[in-house]
Amino acid sequence: MFCPKCGRQMVHRDGHQYCEQGEMYLSQYVSGSLERAFFGGLRTSSSDDRNSTRISTKRPWFCPFDSSKLEGDEAPLVCPECHGILTGNMRCHLIERHPHRPDEF
Repeated sequence: MFCPKCGRQMVHRDGHQYCEQGEMYLSQYVSGSLERAFFGGLRTSSSDDRNSTRISTKRPWFCPFDSSKLEGDEAPLVCPECHGILTGNMRCHLIERHPHRPDEF
Protein backbone atom coordinates (compact mmCIF):
# COMPACT_ATOMS: atom_id res chain seq x y z
CA MET A 1 0.00 0.00 0.00
CA PHE A 2 1.11 3.56 -0.73
CA CYS A 3 0.58 6.52 1.58
CA PRO A 4 -2.50 8.53 0.50
CA LYS A 5 -0.82 11.73 1.74
CA CYS A 6 2.65 11.52 0.15
CA GLY A 7 2.51 8.60 -2.30
CA ARG A 8 5.45 6.70 -0.79
CA GLN A 9 5.44 2.95 -0.12
CA MET A 10 4.10 2.09 3.33
CA VAL A 11 5.53 -0.69 5.49
CA HIS A 12 3.83 -3.09 7.91
CA ARG A 13 4.82 -2.17 11.47
CA ASP A 14 3.29 -3.18 14.80
CA GLY A 15 0.26 -4.66 13.03
CA HIS A 16 -0.53 -1.49 11.06
CA GLN A 17 0.40 0.18 7.79
CA TYR A 18 3.05 2.82 8.49
CA CYS A 19 4.42 5.69 6.38
CA GLU A 20 8.07 6.15 7.30
CA GLN A 21 8.33 9.48 5.48
CA GLY A 22 5.37 10.97 7.35
CA GLU A 23 5.77 9.02 10.60
CA MET A 24 2.11 8.09 10.26
CA TYR A 25 0.33 4.90 11.26
CA LEU A 26 -2.99 4.05 9.62
CA SER A 27 -5.71 2.67 11.86
CA GLN A 28 -7.06 -0.74 10.91
CA TYR A 29 -10.39 0.91 10.09
CA VAL A 30 -8.79 3.33 7.62
CA SER A 31 -6.51 0.64 6.14
CA GLY A 32 -9.52 -1.63 5.62
CA SER A 33 -11.59 1.14 4.05
CA LEU A 34 -8.78 2.08 1.66
CA GLU A 35 -8.24 -1.58 0.73
CA ARG A 36 -11.94 -2.02 -0.06
CA ALA A 37 -12.07 1.19 -2.09
CA PHE A 38 -8.86 0.73 -4.06
CA PHE A 39 -7.98 -2.97 -3.96
CA GLY A 40 -11.44 -4.49 -3.61
CA GLY A 41 -13.16 -2.93 -6.58
CA LEU A 42 -15.54 -0.51 -4.80
CA ARG A 43 -15.99 2.21 -7.42
CA THR A 44 -18.89 4.32 -6.22
CA SER A 45 -19.19 6.87 -3.48
CA SER A 46 -21.72 6.27 -0.73
CA SER A 47 -24.80 8.37 -0.05
CA ASP A 48 -23.12 9.39 3.22
CA ASP A 49 -20.26 10.88 1.21
CA ARG A 50 -22.55 12.79 -1.13
CA ASN A 51 -24.20 14.38 1.92
CA SER A 52 -20.96 15.10 3.80
CA THR A 53 -19.29 18.46 4.18
CA ARG A 54 -17.21 19.28 1.14
CA ILE A 55 -13.49 19.25 1.79
CA SER A 56 -11.23 21.18 -0.50
CA THR A 57 -7.46 21.19 -0.25
CA LYS A 58 -4.67 22.37 -2.46
CA ARG A 59 -2.41 19.50 -1.39
CA PRO A 60 -2.29 16.46 -3.64
CA TRP A 61 -3.65 13.09 -2.51
CA PHE A 62 -2.34 9.78 -3.81
CA CYS A 63 -3.78 6.40 -4.70
CA PRO A 64 -2.92 3.77 -2.06
CA PHE A 65 -2.98 1.11 -4.79
CA ASP A 66 -0.59 2.57 -7.41
CA SER A 67 0.58 5.95 -5.97
CA SER A 68 -0.96 7.96 -8.83
CA LYS A 69 -2.00 11.51 -8.00
CA LEU A 70 -5.76 11.53 -7.38
CA GLU A 71 -7.91 13.80 -9.52
CA GLY A 72 -10.44 16.35 -8.30
CA ASP A 73 -10.60 19.37 -6.02
CA GLU A 74 -13.43 18.20 -3.79
CA ALA A 75 -14.50 14.78 -2.56
CA PRO A 76 -14.70 12.24 -3.91
CA LEU A 77 -11.24 12.10 -5.47
CA VAL A 78 -10.63 9.50 -8.18
CA CYS A 79 -7.52 7.63 -9.30
CA PRO A 80 -7.02 8.08 -13.05
CA GLU A 81 -5.38 4.64 -13.32
CA CYS A 82 -7.39 2.20 -11.18
CA HIS A 83 -10.53 4.40 -10.77
CA GLY A 84 -10.54 3.90 -7.00
CA ILE A 85 -12.37 6.55 -4.99
CA LEU A 86 -11.23 8.47 -1.91
CA THR A 87 -14.41 9.74 -0.31
CA GLY A 88 -14.83 12.92 1.69
CA ASN A 89 -15.54 10.90 4.83
CA MET A 90 -12.29 8.98 4.40
CA ARG A 91 -10.38 12.22 3.86
CA CYS A 92 -11.86 13.53 7.14
CA HIS A 93 -10.56 10.43 8.95
CA LEU A 94 -7.13 10.89 7.37
CA ILE A 95 -6.94 14.61 8.12
CA GLU A 96 -8.34 14.57 11.65
CA ARG A 97 -6.90 11.33 13.03
CA HIS A 98 -3.76 10.57 11.04
CA PRO A 99 -1.14 13.33 11.27
CA HIS A 100 1.59 13.17 8.64
CA ARG A 101 4.97 14.77 9.19
CA PRO A 102 6.71 17.04 8.37
CA ASP A 103 3.74 18.83 6.77
CA GLU A 104 0.38 18.47 8.43
CA PHE A 105 -2.68 18.45 6.20
